[in-house]
Amino acid sequence: MKFMLKILLLASMTFLVACGNNTPKCSDQETQNLVLEIVQEHLDQQAKESMGFLDISSVKYKIESIRTTNYNKQVDSYECAADLKFEGYPLAESSSITYTVESTDDGKSFYVSVSGLE
Repeated sequence: MKFMLKILLLASMTFLVACGNNTPKCSDQETQNLVLEIVQEHLDQQAKESMGFLDISSVKYKIESIRTTNYNKQVDSYECAADLKFEGYPLAESSSITYTVESTDDGKSFYVSVSGLE
């Protein structure tokens, strides 16, 4: 069962979205929303790969204990850590995740990249 969670968290996804002139911080709502969107895509993929054996329709999750582990002022990027708490997920109750937030060179968009620890 933990193996499935490792697949979820070891995979890394990057999303690009529009933003203003500054890179959003680790705990900014737009960053959190994007991290949760990435988690949802991984959960959907897990359910698809389980061929119907994993029902995630009632799974709820949230990000807690967000920490900025590094800020690079020169390129305005953040390295972040947080706890991902699950409710109704049969494979785990929580897990540690890390993610980065960085702006594109033109400052019009930012990337969020999420990966798990273990």
